[in-house]
Amino acid sequence: MKRQKITFLLTLLMSMVGISTSAHDFEVDGIYYVYNDGANGSSVSVSYKGNYYYQYYNVYSGSMTIPPSVTNNGRTYSVTSICDYAFYNCSNLTKVTIPNSITNIGNYTFQGCSGLTNVDIPNSVTSIGNSVFQSCSRLTIITIPNSVTRIGDSAFQGCSGITSVTIPNSVTSIGRAFSYMSKLESIKVDPENTVYDSRENCNAIIETKTNTLIAGCYKTAIPDDIKAIGFWAFQGQSKLTSISIPYGVTTINELAFYGTGLSSISLPNSVSEIGYKAFESTPWYDNQPDGLIYVGKVAYKYKGTMPENTSITIKEGTLGIAGWAFNNFNNLVSVTLPNSVTNIGNYAFYRCGFSSITIPQSVTMIGGCVFEGTPWYQSLPDGLVYLNNVLYCDKGLKSGPSVEVKDGTNCISSWAFFGSKNLYSIVIPTSVNIIGTTGLGVFQDCTNLVNVTINKQEPIFIDEWEFTNRSNATLYVPYGCKAAYEAAPYWKEFKEIVEMEPTGVEVTDISQMDNVIYIEPTEGRCGSQATLSVKMKNNVPIQTIQFDLYLPDGVTIVPNEDDELVTASKERINRFNYFESSMQSDGALRLLAQATSTNVPVGDGEICQIVVNIPESMEEGDYPLVIKGALMVENDNTSHSPDPNLVQTKLTVLNYVPGDANNDGAVNAIDFNMIGNYILGQSQSGFNVKAADISGDGDVNAIDFNMVGNMILNGSTASARERRKPTNMEKDNEPQ
Repeated sequence: MKRQKITFLLTLLMSMVGISTSAHDFEVDGIYYVYNDGANGSSVSVSYKGNYYYQYYNVYSGSMTIPPSVTNNGRTYSVTSICDYAFYNCSNLTKVTIPNSITNIGNYTFQGCSGLTNVDIPNSVTSIGNSVFQSCSRLTIITIPNSVTRIGDSAFQGCSGITSVTIPNSVTSIGRAFSYMSKLESIKVDPENTVYDSRENCNAIIETKTNTLIAGCYKTAIPDDIKAIGFWAFQGQSKLTSISIPYGVTTINELAFYGTGLSSISLPNSVSEIGYKAFESTPWYDNQPDGLIYVGKVAYKYKGTMPENTSITIKEGTLGIAGWAFNNFNNLVSVTLPNSVTNIGNYAFYRCGFSSITIPQSVTMIGGCVFEGTPWYQSLPDGLVYLNNVLYCDKGLKSGPSVEVKDGTNCISSWAFFGSKNLYSIVIPTSVNIIGTTGLGVFQDCTNLVNVTINKQEPIFIDEWEFTNRSNATLYVPYGCKAAYEAAPYWKEFKEIVEMEPTGVEVTDISQMDNVIYIEPTEGRCGSQATLSVKMKNNVPIQTIQFDLYLPDGVTIVPNEDDELVTASKERINRFNYFESSMQSDGALRLLAQATSTNVPVGDGEICQIVVNIPESMEEGDYPLVIKGALMVENDNTSHSPDPNLVQTKLTVLNYVPGDANNDGAVNAIDFNMIGNYILGQSQSGFNVKAADISGDGDVNAIDFNMVGNMILNGSTASARERRKPTNMEKDNEPQ
């Protein structure tokens, strides 16, 4: 055990100080290099001198140009990257020219280069690592080329001379990169960027999908549709003295306004979650008296020294307990939470002194390490700890090797399984909407976790710390959802993503949804066609609609007689004069319809029909039909989308014709007689019970007997559910 501890500490120390297993490999013209693939390889990286990055100081100084290639011992190498710490703390370095051969700038590369005034980043660079330009205080201009896809944490932290930042359309990942940039006054995102935006000229970077503002400056105007303020978003913006936070913002993350010049704070009642030190080191916080501080509807922080044997009752109407609100106050022996509280932040009651606590049923989200170190937590038995509908932790880390999170769980708290070596497999139900909260990984350092099953069709937001062993693990996702997970941040980094075989499809309940586009459950037979009825339910007049439809694998669209993929229905959208459908690169069918005169009125009904072909080889069962990205727009450009923006129904594939009791492909008098004889108790060879149970109630009885008789009298040779239905347009064009 002692040897294991020493090995662990040595490994940790090496990672902290950047110890290399070997010195630089060679030096040419005052620049030090390391081989990327050994001396017989073809490329090298620029490095620091010596064994450790701190071994020599100010090795590089003045103006320097990195060559695209370098020759050593008669062999020429391409210079393809700059190593971690290569120019660390070279305070006399003033300018660096980087060649087009460089594709990666490592972590901490120019950190502490306080004399650096100019860096030319070429179009070849794809990644800017963590803390690359941290504390480069004399750097006034930085141009991020349109080749860069990733900007790491703290990449430009402390670059107090930079006044403007432009994010190109190539960037798909931005860390907490722009804090302590006190002169920053202009932030723009290329309008073609699909991941981030700077809508309404807001002078900020917004993560488009989540409506999270991740970086701002003292001239930022927060748009009305923002839902969250990200980690470190305004940290160190000392010129920020006031900010208007719109109603609708629910979350203000850790250190969001730390170190700003805010002298007053007014939060809307929509804010229920505030992270660690979000408003500390500000004039506002410094002027608060000792005791419990509230910000809006959140119990933010207990300030000062707490008297012995303190009991606190959180006031009625409070929505959240901020992260670290009562951290390390062991004099807190009793706390009462009202039924209004919905979430409790990380470390909120860590090492407090209470031996009991009642968590109200209103609480649906609990952060990591909230109760550790309290007498109450220490009294709990080892194993999975559920608090309301939250899986709080695996106390003692003894659960495993397989854990199935129970249905109805809404949240899995941060650090719930941190460091577990017993966990090999986890199954996450559809009810889970939150995996981890703020920067503390749920399954971080679970090195044996190799199988993750998640039953949600739409990927949940996670950060890089939730599944740190993902590169060695297989992710099992619902049928038809592989593409969505392959495109989702961090989910896509699993070693393998496997679709589960359909074992039943959950149909979205739209009864409580106001503005939604949906499809009725549909049945069809293998080797035949089925008609999907697409409907819109809206409580406001709509001018424009758009949605993407995802079909099961193998199911294809049958164009109509005009060679169009979708047939408009006159039931609701006869006013639309622009109607377009097209197939997307991910296999989805996209429909766009627009009216220029009269809107589609309030109501619920069919907007179009889509005929699909079910392959003969398709197995019997239920398959998902998924509508994503639905958008309904009023004539004043007010937009509506369902939440979550994924609506699912099912296509039931049958390998028989309902009513065809003898499986001869037609419904006729023979089937009528066979069903009658079956009801009378007479055994018959070749009798298909499923086909005879036309009503689908699980029993062949008089109801089915009457139904098959009506089918024959009406001239049907198959169930109406199996035959292609004529569209409303075709009905309208029938001869009178």
